[in-house]
Amino acid sequence: MATVQLDVSVAATPTSLLAIDSAGIIAGWDQVLKPKDPAATNIAPDAGCASTTEATIIDKLNSKDDSVAADSDANDGNAKDGGATDGGANNGGANDDSANDDDAVDSPDSITKVEDPEVDAEVVGLGKPSCKVTSYHQNADLYIRIRESAGTFLHYKVCSGLVVAASPKLSDLIDSKKPSIGPDGKLVLDLADPGDDLYGLDIIMSIIHYKFHELPVRPDPDQLYSIARVVEKYDCAYLLVPYMEKWISGLDWHITMKKDSNDDDKTLFLTWVFGEGRWFTHMLSRVAHKATLDDNSVLLDAQGQPWKDQGLPLVILDLITKTRFDSLTKIVQAIDEPLRELMSGNNDTWKFCRSKDTNVDLKQSCQHQQLGSLVSALSIAGLLPFPTAQEYPGSVATLAEKVRAIKVIRFKLPNTLPHLDGHINCGINHEEAVDSTMGEDVHLTEAVIRQLRLRAEKSGALITDGVEDASTILEDLRLDCVHFKQVTEEDTKAEDLEA
Repeated sequence: MATVQLDVSVAATPTSLLAIDSAGIIAGWDQVLKPKDPAATNIAPDAGCASTTEATIIDKLNSKDDSVAADSDANDGNAKDGGATDGGANNGGANDDSANDDDAVDSPDSITKVEDPEVDAEVVGLGKPSCKVTSYHQNADLYIRIRESAGTFLHYKVCSGLVVAASPKLSDLIDSKKPSIGPDGKLVLDLADPGDDLYGLDIIMSIIHYKFHELPVRPDPDQLYSIARVVEKYDCAYLLVPYMEKWISGLDWHITMKKDSNDDDKTLFLTWVFGEGRWFTHMLSRVAHKATLDDNSVLLDAQGQPWKDQGLPLVILDLITKTRFDSLTKIVQAIDEPLRELMSGNNDTWKFCRSKDTNVDLKQSCQHQQLGSLVSALSIAGLLPFPTAQEYPGSVATLAEKVRAIKVIRFKLPNTLPHLDGHINCGINHEEAVDSTMGEDVHLTEAVIRQLRLRAEKSGALITDGVEDASTILEDLRLDCVHFKQVTEEDTKAEDLEA
C-alpha cells in the first residue's frame, strides 16, 4: 500500500499554524497541506472511523518540515522492504494520534457537535462504504451506525451511558442487539433504516449530549414530524419539555398561515405524539376527509400509503375510518334523498319548491327543472349512478368538491326582480349540507382524550393556564419517575444509602 507523502511548508513555530483556544475551537486552517502524489490517498486502515478525518488534518498541521519529510522517507523505505512490524507500529502511532486529536477537537468546553466529512471505507476500517461521523461528546464510547438511502453510512459517536439513561427503549435495543467491537475498541450498534427520522434522531442526540446550541427555535411541521417519530419510537418525549412551548407556537403559525401547503397527515401524527389536543381534533377531520380506500378496502393516506403502517394506534385509525364514513354518508344523503324524491313524483309536500304564491302547475314545473338539472349535472360529474358511502373508494374532499359544483336550476318568474321572485328559496340545498359536513370536528372518545392528556404532560405541550387541576397535574408529573425523571424521595433515610 502506498504511503502518503506530504509537501510540508510549515512556519518555524507550530503554534502559528495550529491554535486551540479555550473553547476548543481549531483555528489556522488557511495553510492546507496536500500530498505530492494526488493518487496516493490510502491511509492506514487501522486508524478508526471515529476520528480519522480529525487525526489526518491535525497530524498534517502538527508536522514539522524537516522531521516529516525524513519520517516519510523512512516509512517509504520500510514499506518497500516489506517491514510488517514497522507498518504495524506506524498504524499504532496513528491510533495514538487519533486519540489525542479526539481530546483536542471534542474538548470538554466544546458546545457544538463535530461533524466529519465523508471518509473512505478503508480509512474507516469498518468494512462499509463511505461514511460520515458525527461526534456528540468527547467521552463517546459507542457508534450508532445508520445506513442512508444513498448507501452511505452515518456514524453517530455517542456516550452509551447518556443514551441508556435517556431512553429505556434504546437501552433495551443496545442490550438485545449486542453491539460489535469497532477497530478502535469502541462499540458499534447498527440501527434499522430510519427513513425520514435522521433529522429527529440528530436533534434527540443533541439534547441528550447537552448540545443545546444545535436545536431549532421553531421547527416546521416536517421537522417536528421527524422529531415526533423518534421520541415515539424510543419513548423519550420528556426530553422536549423545555422547548415545547415555542415549538407549538411555531406550529400554530404554520398551520394557520400555510394551511394549503401543510401536510395534514404528518401534523396529525406529531400532534398525537405530543398530545397537542387543540390541533389534533382539526387534523383528524382533515385527514379523514383526504383518506381513500384501495381495491381491498384498506385505508390509505393522502400519499396513497396504508395508514396502518404510519405508526398511529388502532383506536385512531378507527376514528379516521368512522369519520370518513360518517362524512360520506351525510354528503351522499344531501344528493341521494332529493334525487329519489324528485324522481318519485311525490307532490304531497312540495319539499323542494318553497314558493307560497304559486299554483300547483308552477310548483311541478319548478321541481321538474330541479330534477332535470340535477341528473344532467350528476352525469357530467360521473356520479351516475350515485355511489353509496360503503362503496365509494375516493376521498370525502373529492366527492364534496364534485357535489359543490352541481348547479340545480329552479323555476324563475319572468321579468321579476330576484328579491320579488317567490321561487328564490327553491332548491335541494346540497351546498349548505356539504359545507356543514366538511366543517365538523371529530368527537373524541374518553380513552383518546385521556391518552392525549398523558402525552401532553409528558412532552410539555399541556396548557395549564386556566385549568382548575393544574397543580395536581404538575405534582403528578414531578412524582412520576418512570416517564418524567423528576423525583424527590423525601422518605429516604440516610442510613438506607450507606453501603
